[in-house]
Amino acid sequence: MAGYHNYSKSNNAIAAENDGLITLKDALKYIRKYARNRHITSVEIADMRYDEWHHTSSYYKCTNYYLLETVAEYAYRNRRRLRAIKPKQELVIDNCAVEWLEWSGTRNHPTASKRTLDNVTVIIKGQTATIMTETPFKKRLKTNGFVIMKGSTWINSYPNYDDVKKTVEQLKEDNNG
Repeated sequence: MAGYHNYSKSNNAIAAENDGLITLKDALKYIRKYARNRHITSVEIADMRYDEWHHTSSYYKCTNYYLLETVAEYAYRNRRRLRAIKPKQELVIDNCAVEWLEWSGTRNHPTASKRTLDNVTVIIKGQTATIMTETPFKKRLKTNGFVIMKGSTWINSYPNYDDVKKTVEQLKEDNNG
């Protein structure tokens, strides 16, 4: 049954769904309900084996499909680990300075402007920092050019060692001068 249905799924993917196979999203719902833990993410169940895969979307994305029996067996075998998963803890940092790069220009001629904010509150959860301003915004901790400073110590750093070293030397000069 080759072919596509309305540029969304292959005909084989639709046949698999009609035969009772489910996607990872639906398997995750089942596992969360079984383990009675809503903090389980798809990362924690990435080692679950799939039964079939089919093309979906107009770009031929490969989507894994699971039999309900496979999902139930996985949930049963890993029930202790799944029930023990805790939500990610938040770290709140008050009165800190934030520095980041803001990109503008065109694709062929990009320009980066350094932006800074002082005396802001930052909430770190996982690998994401939420900067609390009038309109809060988020930055990933490993984003190039993104730094959180508390006093004279940096909480996260530039991913490049040379940039970190320059920043530390500049802080030493500022404190001495």
